[in-house]
Amino acid sequence: MVSRLGEILSHHKGESEVRIRLQGPRKTTVLRLDRHRVKPDPALFGDLKVLLGPSCLAG
Repeated sequence: MVSRLGEILSHHKGESEVRIRLQGPRKTTVLRLDRHRVKPDPALFGDLKVLLGPSCLAG
């Protein structure tokens, strides 16, 4: 899944930073992916939802 996420982000290069929120049973961690910058558009959102599920994007 991680390698597929990297592929998706690489196909949607742009200027916006990427953050991932990982929720565990006791704490939540936010990671900033400095290596990847993306163009936030419907195609990216669709690819992420297919990989991670329909509720994967924060508003």
